[in-house]
Amino acid sequence: MGNSIASPETKNLAPIASNLDNEINILLEGEPKVGKTSLLNIFLFGTPNQNLNLNIEKFSTRLKIRDRTVKVNVWDPSSENDKKKNKMNYYKNCRGMALCFDTTEPKSFEKIPHYIEEMNKVDKNKRILIIGTKCDLPERKVSSDEARALAQSYGYSYYEVSIQNIPLVQEAFTTIVEESVLIDMKAEKEKALAPIFKLMK
Repeated sequence: MGNSIASPETKNLAPIASNLDNEINILLEGEPKVGKTSLLNIFLFGTPNQNLNLNIEKFSTRLKIRDRTVKVNVWDPSSENDKKKNKMNYYKNCRGMALCFDTTEPKSFEKIPHYIEEMNKVDKNKRILIIGTKCDLPERKVSSDEARALAQSYGYSYYEVSIQNIPLVQEAFTTIVEESVLIDMKAEKEKALAPIFKLMK
């Protein structure tokens, strides 16, 4: 994985052309206190203990995906009120969602379908990755099989992670970015071939 130094940024929620070489917006979603910020720290800085400025809603880094340099903007709304107010903007303008729940808190898991339904109201083609956090804790209450079955029922990938396994957290984020880039590459190919198919008719 080719992370560069992460740079926090603040910008308006405006649509971004995500079929270039290449800029992807990923939304961190899930109930409060499931560990989203710790995962973001690990993805950006390789440690869960970085002191992020929580007043900043967007953090950026770069990845190398399929020979493309991809700027990844991760949106982590600074407050629940802000997220509710701008929810449709976040959902509309992200390319994918990292949807997190706490494996020690069943209620956070039970909310997963709600977030998926909310996203599908906006766009059913967004990529969603379901992430179970705190999977190393002994008080775990949501099983791997249960979580994986839910993800598979929607056709989504599933990762379960802990802050003790830094490479796996980074792999999870890379997966959602790669899935988003592959969709863009497919769209680019279809657009390039469209004139040829038109001539063949």
